Amino acid sequence: MVDPRTNKTATRLRTVIITGEDPFYINRFFRELLQQVPNHPVELLGIVNLKPFNAPSKFALARRMLRFYGPVDFLRMTWRYLLSKIRGANLARLAARSGVPMLKTRNINSKSFLARLRGMNPDVVVSVSAPQIFRKRLLSTPRLGCWNLHGGKLPRYRGMMPSFWTLLSGEREGAITVHKMNPRLDDGDILHQYVYPIQPGESLDHLIVRTKVLGARVLLDALDKLASGDFRLQPNDAAQATYFSFPTPKEVRAFRKKGLKLL
Repeated sequence: MVDPRTNKTATRLRTVIITGEDPFYINRFFRELLQQVPNHPVELLGIVNLKPFNAPSKFALARRMLRFYGPVDFLRMTWRYLLSKIRGANLARLAARSGVPMLKTRNINSKSFLARLRGMNPDVVVSVSAPQIFRKRLLSTPRLGCWNLHGGKLPRYRGMMPSFWTLLSGEREGAITVHKMNPRLDDGDILHQYVYPIQPGESLDHLIVRTKVLGARVLLDALDKLASGDFRLQPNDAAQATYFSFPTPKEVRAFRKKGLKLL
């Protein structure tokens, strides 16, 4: 394949993506990604779609979202969810239109899934909001390793919901980072990091939507580097790291108290 931007022959990078679908944001990422893939030396072998946040049921997920959004915003998100169902917007349809297989598994670290993955002979496996931990056998399966698309400015803002914590901390800039995965969360060396300005008064919802679209482009730029072999990894200094978990209702109240908006 000839890269149209450099007019040089590039190796097609055999890629599997593992994600956790939600009806609000992940589809924005994949809509952009699947449109742009033909312009890059990437062969998308398949997408694994896991339950968002690894929730055991839709009720458990709804309860978690209610605790996060509160009653009013939860109802607004519920209305969005119903509209997405009526419109039939989902990841499986997006993938089918692009001819990309959906790969089914309940456990990405199971022997059966790892055997299937080895049979596909991927160069890379990419985590995009994947809700399950990548164990050592999975990490060592792809020829060039596993890579994570993280919506925060590493080495800071490790963990969950980095956009929330970036806004709460009053940052003027955010970042999207692609880093190599190892057994520690958000710890591997950085392949590519894109820094963007945060808009005045930007809500969390708007920021997440914007970074999902940006994230697709950032990931493809990172995969271009891997395909060409022309890259240098940067350290993800653990001494500078900060780690955040899913926000508690108290932390959401602090977010709103600063005049910030979820939606």
